Amino acid sequence: MSVFCKFRKFIYVFLFVIAYCAKGEITNVVDHKDAQLNLYLDFIRYNLQEKLGIMPYILKKGEGKYLEVGAGGDPIAFLLSKIPSEMSPIIIASDIDINVLDALPARHPELTKYLHSQVGPVLRLQQLDATSMDCFHDNELDGINASAVVHEIISYAGGMNGFESFFKEALRVLKPGGVLIYRDPEAVLDKKKMIVAHLKSSIMRLFAHIFLCKYLSKDPFSLVAREKKQVEYDSRDISFTFYKKSDDKQSCLSFNDYLALQSHTIDFMRPYSITMPNGLCREMERHYLTYLHQCNPLAFIKCIPVVGSDLFFVNYLAHSTASIFEEFLNSNRLSFDNSFIDILVKKKIEETIKLKGKVIEYGIPLLFTSATNERRMFALLKYYGFDPNHYIIPFKDHCYLLDYRIFGLLYDCFIDENIFDNVNGPLNKKDRVHAEWLKREGEESYIYYSDDALLAHVAELSFRESLKNSPEDIFLLCPVSAEQNKFIPRLCYEEVLREAIEVTDLEGYIQEIKEGKRIVHFSKIKLDEACGVLTDIISSDPERYVLLKKALDIIISVNMTSDAQHYE
Repeated sequence: MSVFCKFRKFIYVFLFVIAYCAKGEITNVVDHKDAQLNLYLDFIRYNLQEKLGIMPYILKKGEGKYLEVGAGGDPIAFLLSKIPSEMSPIIIASDIDINVLDALPARHPELTKYLHSQVGPVLRLQQLDATSMDCFHDNELDGINASAVVHEIISYAGGMNGFESFFKEALRVLKPGGVLIYRDPEAVLDKKKMIVAHLKSSIMRLFAHIFLCKYLSKDPFSLVAREKKQVEYDSRDISFTFYKKSDDKQSCLSFNDYLALQSHTIDFMRPYSITMPNGLCREMERHYLTYLHQCNPLAFIKCIPVVGSDLFFVNYLAHSTASIFEEFLNSNRLSFDNSFIDILVKKKIEETIKLKGKVIEYGIPLLFTSATNERRMFALLKYYGFDPNHYIIPFKDHCYLLDYRIFGLLYDCFIDENIFDNVNGPLNKKDRVHAEWLKREGEESYIYYSDDALLAHVAELSFRESLKNSPEDIFLLCPVSAEQNKFIPRLCYEEVLREAIEVTDLEGYIQEIKEGKRIVHFSKIKLDEACGVLTDIISSDPERYVLLKKALDIIISVNMTSDAQHYE
């Protein structure tokens, strides 16, 4: 390498360090929910009854100690409002983020009486890492409620190691007969199977365009790079088939070659498909729904034509859309009467949805009034291996368009705090919304285990742990009964996905789209009883529960041997 090249490399690194040390240190933490806490808590407050699967057990017993893991949103307030005053359970609301706990009484002042109660239901707040419940003794809790929290543990607490630590701790702290209510998105049975995702709408294509880059990112500040997230998918297994705006013939590119393209050269209005593993497609579908909720919620409105009229009936396909739509109408001085709209309102909705995606397609506008910050921006891209002349497009003096995929990746590396300021940066603050979503949600893993793999892994894991502690008295975490292992579909979300994507196998056969939650009421049950329950589940669908059958056979076989205590 020439002296000049070495010097140039030094300059890039030097400018990068200046950019990221503006606050005196290089921070290495991925912000999770803190940035927009109220938005996050509002988003997760729905389906309260379903989220509180622990409630019937509390009401039946009337006493005991129960833990709510990840106590964001409003379930705790709802739960306590349903417990009669003559009952005396202790409800422990926990979260790893102290700000979430502080927000509970602030959002619900009525909770204060339970925090200081001497009789009746009692509420305690406990900052807690769910993978290490050291604040609880063995066999202390009557129940644990874990609604949409295990995917967070996997995403932010060490991948499947975090998953195992959580269930080990749950087994330890639960009393015999205690329950663990699990609720999280359903996974596909065959994650590694290759499929083709045909993206049917421009908004879905634009979403996939920015999401896959972020989700699979291995830059130094990502969860993957810091070994906090299990790596399941390889970008080498992904290819894109699409049209460039200048071509009449489709292009088919690998992930890296696709990333090298300028976004504005891609035609998001023509057919666009991605070949990828089935599990990654399921991740993309699930993230698409949260993306719409937080970035483009009007897409959840379905306008149904009224026969013999020029009106359209408005159907809301997601919670909170009604209030957002009302705000949209008011801000645009549009009329809305009795759930019906006219063609003008319909067109305005469609225009607004389309406009939200324009920044992704053409880039985020940057205005640099500071030459120093302009140089920092260029140095930052070079440091990460992105050619500024390729990803930053000039359109007038000191004004540029920055490719949104790159902005989304670097936004997580404090680009906003260290390069932009009030006059030097994005021309429109609303253009940041997608990057903020990517920073907050773009690396989370929703889809990890199918119900077969989940039940098998938890059974084997709890068997191993129980053998370590008490080989003569073995307990498993298994469903209370075969009926307490359920899939709850989200039909409205399935409709949204079917309008946005069609999935086929490599032979072209259409694959079913399913969206919903898997809810399992686990209980700490003695081995013989647990084996009976697991046998009933397997008998209900032998072709589905292949892994569970294998796990149960191993457990029974090992338990019958004389050296079961050495099982690993």
